[in-house]
Parts: sequence; structure tokens; C-alpha cells
Amino acid sequence: MGSNPTLPSPGMRRVSLSSLVLFIVLPILALSISLQTNDGTESLLEGKPSIDIYPEYLPKILTGEDYSIPFTVKVSMNNFEEGKYDIKVCVTSDPSKSGAATQVWNGSRWLYSGWYVFHDVVFANGNWSGWISLRLKQSYAEYKRLMDQSSAYIILKVRNENNEVVATHRKVKLLDMDDSTKNGTFGGLIVGLFGQNKYAGKIVVVRNKDGNITGIYSIEDNSIDEGYPRRDGYYKLSSPVGTNYTLDVVDRNFSLLFRIKNITVRQGIYDFDLDYSNGTLYIQNTGDFYDTIVLNSSDNDIELLPREVSLNSGEVCKVEIKYNLTEPREVMIEGVSKSDISICRNLSIKLVPVGSDLSVEWVKILKESGKRIDRCVAGEILTVKAMVKNRGTEITNESTVSFYYDVENEKHLIGKRIYPSIENYAKYPSIKLDTSMLSEGYHSIIVCVNCSCDEFNKSNNRYVLRLFVEKDILQEERLLITEVYYFTNPNMENEYVVISNLMDHEIELSDFYITDQPMKRYDLQNKIIFPYGTKISPNSSIVLTFNATAYYREVGKFPDFEYGMNSTDVVPDIPMRGFIRLSNDGDVVVLKSKYNSTIDVIAYGNVEYHREGWIGKAIPGVKQGEILKRRIGVELPIDTDTAEDWRLNRVYRIGQSDFRVRKFDLKAEVCALVSPDCSFDILCKELESTDDEILLNVYELTNEYLTEILEGLLERGVKIRILVEGSPVGGMKDEEIHLLNRLSSKGADVYLMNGACKLRYGFDHAKYAIIDNETLIIGSAN
Repeated sequence: MGSNPTLPSPGMRRVSLSSLVLFIVLPILALSISLQTNDGTESLLEGKPSIDIYPEYLPKILTGEDYSIPFTVKVSMNNFEEGKYDIKVCVTSDPSKSGAATQVWNGSRWLYSGWYVFHDVVFANGNWSGWISLRLKQSYAEYKRLMDQSSAYIILKVRNENNEVVATHRKVKLLDMDDSTKNGTFGGLIVGLFGQNKYAGKIVVVRNKDGNITGIYSIEDNSIDEGYPRRDGYYKLSSPVGTNYTLDVVDRNFSLLFRIKNITVRQGIYDFDLDYSNGTLYIQNTGDFYDTIVLNSSDNDIELLPREVSLNSGEVCKVEIKYNLTEPREVMIEGVSKSDISICRNLSIKLVPVGSDLSVEWVKILKESGKRIDRCVAGEILTVKAMVKNRGTEITNESTVSFYYDVENEKHLIGKRIYPSIENYAKYPSIKLDTSMLSEGYHSIIVCVNCSCDEFNKSNNRYVLRLFVEKDILQEERLLITEVYYFTNPNMENEYVVISNLMDHEIELSDFYITDQPMKRYDLQNKIIFPYGTKISPNSSIVLTFNATAYYREVGKFPDFEYGMNSTDVVPDIPMRGFIRLSNDGDVVVLKSKYNSTIDVIAYGNVEYHREGWIGKAIPGVKQGEILKRRIGVELPIDTDTAEDWRLNRVYRIGQSDFRVRKFDLKAEVCALVSPDCSFDILCKELESTDDEILLNVYELTNEYLTEILEGLLERGVKIRILVEGSPVGGMKDEEIHLLNRLSSKGADVYLMNGACKLRYGFDHAKYAIIDNETLIIGSAN
């Protein structure tokens, strides 16, 4: 037999002891022929192969099984030349088929029988005989061809050393064992156990009333691995359903040793299920016949009452399990059918002592993605999850699961979860851990469960897990918030934040974020999150605004990102989790790394903030349209984490130019002018020398002679753009309006500083001219 049987899953049917239909078997002739095959050449060998003993019916495969019930044939070779030969025995749908539907036992394992499995068999004196065991296999293509047929062929082939082949075959009928295929004869199983060990390894034969063999196989222990119990005297073989069968036990020479008459074969199965629920073992007879199931336990301390259960088909019985344990124990319950000992079921159950026993079974530390970890970067928000179970049989009263780091006290308490009761169903409490409160190095994450009731085992109420916290190296990058515009002009909604990189290398901002709720836990904060792949160049800045179109109207250029309105396709959107609008009264703006570490903070207006990244009072609030700008030191922005970093001696308004003082070297001719002594003459001289373009900015343009010079230049094709104050003290004179209209009509571009521009600048009092982008004339700005 070889190994323990492979058990089918519940609901899978095994056909046993069956009978309904009686067949009259007609004699079948054996033919000894020479075949043209893929195995060798066409040649008639001297000698005669013969299938001497075989069942006239072969069983098809039961539903849900991989193999059929095995069967045995006896073959012989006579009158061959003395020598070595290869032998093949198989079952096919037709003698002309080269494939096989069966496996053959070669003495140590099952092999595909379409091959010559038996090699170099010595035919002493030209003769040889032996018993061959076979079984059909579900996955073979040849079986799929014959499974709906009513008959098949047992093929015997012999091949000599010259690849010459001689063959014979026997036609047999096929049995449908569970009414699942077409055209088969109804079949069933004959199964039993001989009490005498002397029959082990012998042959059991079923004959019908006419004496024809309808089934044949060897008795256990037969050293064949077909999944049957290794129990001396056990047998199982197939036959058509019917009555008046005879069961013969014969030796290998086919001499009769024992006979049983009047055997009846019925169609149906022996089977049962085991189940365990709420402390009770249940047995159900899922077969078709009355049966007795014998129960055994792997633990001698466990008593099963009753140990033998007799049930009609479909009947269910409860079995009491008696035990007295002080700790939980895994127990294996085995059930065996008395009618067919190959039907065996095993059920593993866990028995727990009477009473309550709370246990922390495991603890896991998880990232946001759900990945389990044992190390993190300081600032990450992790989930600590535990499995808490009541291993006992009694329900607990109110139970508390507490989460700590390092020490079990209130100072180190992460949080608690409270359950009114815990039955025998597991609970999975979890809590968020903000690792920004943990120093660099190893920490212990401790989970404890307690209740006020008595427990028979408190040694499993606590679980400790180690977590290593790394320093967030991103905090060492010099990134600063350098501008904040929060009090916008009416209906503009273009509040913005400027982030500056003070380093000489590029910094990746993937998953960095801006929040105005740093007091909340990371996963609860509203935030503006930088997309994956966002980078900020060395010594440069990026601008994030709520409304990119409004920003453009007031500043004259587009920002780098838009996080609120999606007002234009020109500017990429940046994701916002929750909703952020900076308060006009006061707020906190915090730049965080992807690990929740604080990079920079600004607190302004009517707000108090005393956390990492900020010291002292908030920056005083600004008026509508004004911008908070960080002070610039000798070269870089000042960063002391205080309001002093933002205290300036001037007011910045939205859209105003802000050019930093620059130093540069150049070779140029410099001419100092004194007005009104000589400045006008030099201005006119330089204007008349222009070839291409003039940019002119004056407070008022009321000089007729200057106007005529400009008109002459326009007639020569020089491009001229003029900017004047649109609301000078006392208003624009009619004379100025007339002169400007004359220049405009000749092609000059004339701009007045008034209207929306007054939101940025109070007045235009500068005087300068840029000629051909080569000459610069600068006058006073008073």
C-alpha cells in the first residue's frame, strides 16, 4: 500500500459496496498481432504474449478524484527467443491509439503506462509471467476520450532489443461508479477486511454467477501506494452492481484459498464528516448506508463519549468531550468508518480550560501602506495592531487593551482600547503611534490586556515588540518658508506660500507637505502634499498658490503649483488632503518632511504656538494686500525661528517688484548730470542718437520740445514705450494729455500708473530712460 490515504474534501463522494445492475459477460477473444506503432517497427516476433487473467469491467474515476480504483491483470509471454525484452501494459479507448489512459505500478511508484515501463525483462527459456497493477488517471488525454465510452481495451506490447514489437489486447466494459459519465455500466465497490493476516498480499477476485471475473486486485498490505490503509487483510475492488457474486481469495498461481458466496453490490458510498463547534463534537453520516464510526483521540487525557457512533444515512450525532486541563491544548480527533476503513477523517481541535484566559497573541507595527516593519524614520505615523483573544471558555467582563512605549506608565501611554466583554472571538485593537516623540535608537512597544475577572493564566497578558527609530536626515536640508501671503485683496483668493532652497544642491520634495494643523496627528492634518518627483533647484524658490489665475493677474507671472482652484492648465495641480485656507486673523504654516518631521514654521497674527520650530510670540499680522517676507541677512534669509526673522522696515504689497541689491563689475562711460543746468540737453542728445528702442519713465510729460524729438524718432521707426503717473498731484494737465495723445497717434506705447496698479504701487515718481538697451539715464525719484 505504501502511505496513508489521501482524504477527500467534505462533500466529495467515494463509492462503496454498490449494486443495482447485473451484467451477463460474453467471452472475449484475445488476439496476438503484430502492430505498426510509434514504439518500433512492424515485425512478427516469434512467441506469443497473452493477457491471461483480467477483469471484464474497469472502473471509471469517481467525481472529484484523480485516479480510479486500481485493478490487476496477469500477463504471460510464451515461446519467445531467450533474451531481454521491454513490456508495456496500458488501457486505451481503441487498440490503434498510441496514448494511454492509465498509470502502472513499477514496483516502487506509479508511472505513465504509455511508456515501456518494464525494461530488460529476462524471458528465461523464452517464457515469463507476472501480475500488473493499473489505474486510470483523470488528467490523461486518453482517459478524457474514453470516459464517456462503454468499453475500452487492455493493451499488452512486447519489444525486443531490435525494436520489433508484438502486441495483443482485450476488450473490456467500463463501469460508471457514481452515475457521472455516459454509457457506462452501473458499478460499485466491494470493500472489507479479512481477519486472517495470511491473506495479506494475495489476490481477491469477484466473479458473477456465470463465473466470469468482474473485478480483481491484491489484498493489503500489498506494497502498492494506492492510498489504502496499510492494514493486513483490507481489500477494495470494483464490480457491476448486482447480486449472487462470489468473492475468491487466490494465491499468485491463482489457486483458490478462500471463498465467500452470495455477495451483493449496491451503488452508494460510505462517508462521514467531523465538526467541532462551541465545545461539542458533531458527526454526520454523509454516505448512503448505515455505518458505524470509531473515534479516537491523540490525547489520553481526553475522553470521548461515545467512542463508537452508529448512524443512518444523513443522521447527526453529538459526542461529548470530557477533559480537565490547566492550559490550552491542541488535540487530534480521528474517525474511521467500520464498513470501509479507508474512509478516515481527522479533525484538529483546541481545548481550553474552563474559565477566562485573556492573551495578547501577537503585535504588529505597520506603515501607512500596511507593510509590517521593525524600524522607521522619526516622525512617521505608524499603526500598532494587536490580536487579543480569550483562550478560556467564560466571557470576560470589561477588558482594557493598553499600548505603551518603553515603560508601562501614564507618561508613556500611547492609548487604550476598551471592550465591554471578550468572548472566544479574537479582537484586533489598533492605535496610531506618532514616532516624532521617540528619540533615535531602539524602543519597546508594549501591549497589555487586563480585566477585573479571575484568569487561570496571566502570563500571556503582555506582549513586547522592538522598534528602531532612525533620525530624519531630511531635517538637515536648509529649506525655509520665505514668503506668506494670506490676507488677499477682495475676490482674488490668491494666497500663496514661497519655499526656498538655501543649499547648493537639488532637494527632492516628494511627499513633503504644508499644513496649518501641526497640533493634530499626522494622518488627521489638512495638508498640501508635494507630488512624487517634485524637486527644488539649488538656491531657488517655488511658489504654491490657491488660485493660479488670480496670482497671475496680480503678480504678472504664473506660480509653480496650484492647490485650490484648478483655474488653469498652465500650472500643475498639487494634491490637497482636507482643505487649507490661511486665516486672516492668525495661523500657523508648517513645512513637514515626508516622515512628519518639522522643517520650518511660521506663526502669525492672533495665534499662540509653542512647539518645535518656533520660539516666542507670533509675527504681527499684516493688512489686506500685504505680504509677510523673511528678512535677508548678508547673503541668505535669517532663520532664528522667531518673529524677528520677519520684522522689516518697509511694507511689501502683492505684485510689487522686489529686486535685491546686486553687485557687479562692468566697463562703461559714466556721466554725472546736474538738473536743471545741463540734464535736458544731454537727455535730448542721447535720445536723438537712438537706433532701435526707448523705454521712458517720467512723473509728468509736459515738454513740447521733448515731444517733438520723440515724434521724430517715431517717424524714423524707433520703438518707444512711455510710463507716466496717472494720478499726479492736482491731476493730469490738459497739456500733458494732448502731448501723450500726439505720441500715441504716432505709434508710441503710452502707459499710465493708475487703476489696478495702485494696489501694488502708490505712485510712479521714478525718472529714467533706457536707450537701445545700452544706455541708461537715471534721474531723481523725489
